[in-house]
Amino acid sequence: MVSAAQADGGFTVLLDGKPVKTPAKQSLLLPNEALATLIVKEWADQPDEIDPKTMRVMQIAVTAQDYVSANRADIEGLILRYIETDLLCYQVDQPLALARRQQKTWGDLLAWFKQETGIDLKVKTDLIALSIPKADLDRAKVILSGMSDHLFAVFQLAVSLTGSFVLAYALIKNKASVDEIFKAAKLEELFMIEVHDLEKHGPDPVQGKEFDAFKRELEACDVFIRNL
Repeated sequence: MVSAAQADGGFTVLLDGKPVKTPAKQSLLLPNEALATLIVKEWADQPDEIDPKTMRVMQIAVTAQDYVSANRADIEGLILRYIETDLLCYQVDQPLALARRQQKTWGDLLAWFKQETGIDLKVKTDLIALSIPKADLDRAKVILSGMSDHLFAVFQLAVSLTGSFVLAYALIKNKASVDEIFKAAKLEELFMIEVHDLEKHGPDPVQGKEFDAFKRELEACDVFIRNL
């Protein structure tokens, strides 16, 4: 039997009356009842054999508690590097149709990001890393340091999934939906599917599975954020 219960500093999940433990042997602690209830549902939905890959909300919570809390400064340093290599900044000049789509979709998000944060990321058509002014890096550091461990855990996951600090920020700020984030992150691949009419002639099954897994991870991030 699985249930949610109040605990010191938040809520925990009880399995047969005992607190669920993280891999670090700590009792799982959630900041609110909503997240605890989601994890209760994940446990309740498990078949006889537990599959951790289907318990995405719990995985994020465990990451926050076991990994982020102990390594916050190091992880923030890694995430800051994405500012210099953000997917949205590396655009093409050919083919023209793809370039225009990137300029529109990615350009709008970059403009919003600048307005929201004051960080002005430049667009490049080569692969040389961006040179980011110290003032902009300092602004990004302030953004990260202001996040709770749980919010930062889901943010860093979204950054690593999409390759974009901007897209992850758009997700946590509810600027863009999961579908919009997916389309922006996979813009080039979706463009090639359209150009070659792969929907009609048959998509790559491997790519299809990758897309499905990507969407599931993004959806888990979104659910976690909306319930924080």
